[in-house]
This record gives sequence, C-alpha cells and structure tokens, in this order.
Amino acid sequence: MHSSRFIFLFIILFFSMEAASATEIQRLMQENRLLKSEYQLARTSQIYILFDLVGKRVQMKARGILLKELPVEKFNLWGASVQPAPLILRKKATLLKPKRIRIKPKKNNEDTSSDIQVFEVEDMPVRYRLDFDNGIHLYIRPKPEGVRSGILTLFSHLKSYGVTMPLGTLWNALGKKTFTELNIYLSPEDARALYWAMPEGSPCVIYAFPDTGQ
Repeated sequence: MHSSRFIFLFIILFFSMEAASATEIQRLMQENRLLKSEYQLARTSQIYILFDLVGKRVQMKARGILLKELPVEKFNLWGASVQPAPLILRKKATLLKPKRIRIKPKKNNEDTSSDIQVFEVEDMPVRYRLDFDNGIHLYIRPKPEGVRSGILTLFSHLKSYGVTMPLGTLWNALGKKTFTELNIYLSPEDARALYWAMPEGSPCVIYAFPDTGQ
C-alpha cells in the first residue's frame, strides 16, 4: 500500500518538474529573442519603444539608453501570443485626433496675426489604438479615475469583449491570419506622453510573456 502511494507521488512530482522545466525553457527563449530584438533596434539612431508587460512598464530608449519609463497599471491580452520581435507602428487611431488650425497666407497688405498652434503633451488623447503588422492591435486606455472615466472604461470593455475581439478573431481566422488585441492601462498623463512621443513609423518591441494579462 505504501509503495503504491510512493510511486503515485513520484509520478506527480516527475511530471510537475517536467512542466516547470518546459515553462522555464520557454521563458528563457523569449528573453533571448527580446535581447536580440532590442540589440537590433539599439544599433540604429532611432528612438524605440519597449512594451515590457512582464515588468509592467513602457520604456522609451535610444541606443539602449533609457530615456523615459511609464508604469503600466494593468494589461490584458486576447488572441494569439506576441513574439518579442521588432515591430513598426503602422497607424495611430483615436476618436478625437488633435488637429492644427489652418492658417491662411497673407493677401496683399492683409493683416493675419494668427499664432501658429504648437502641439504639446496636454493636447494629446488618452484613449487610442496602435496598429502593427501581423494583426496586432494595442489599445492604450487611462486608469479609471472618477465616475465618468469608469463609465467610459466599462463601455470600452463591453465593446472589446462583445464586438471587436470576437469579430477580429473570426475575420482573421477566415483569412488564416492571426489576431491579437492588447489593452494597456496607463495614467492619463503617461498615455498622453506616449502618444506624443510615438509617431507612426516608430519601431518598438512587445514583450508579453507570460500571455496572461494582469
């Protein structure tokens, strides 16, 4: 009786160790890919963005040097996993995109004393979407503060989980493509700073291992 219990416990321990070893190997492989990808971006003179969701932070870097770090309040992931490979921001989408005032050129002696509008961080949106290749969509949302912000966040959740995520997954599956949606929550100030510092065409890396959101 005791020997059978011992064998049973040994089998459980053996498979638990095997599962732990496989997870550790996968983690090390992801970290190795991350280092290679960041090294590739650091060799250029461009500023790049590292979405380190494991460390719950967004880092702005140039040649491997940290310029600014934004703490991530929480995040969640839907769909296919994201490999830590270099990506290019293809599009920024927001409901209220900042717009410059059009200034008409002078005609003859007409006095046009309009000041040129200069965008600042305070003018940037706090809710927007970043689109990358391979069906990767990254939503930046502000940390809920107050009733109005909480209602908007709830509406965003209902829209994402009830519409965009299922339809996006289905549409890309029909086309045999992958689909990933990431929701990242920052403070309103940090969300504006990221939008201002990340123009379309910016290089970045997303490190989201493990795949479970937090």
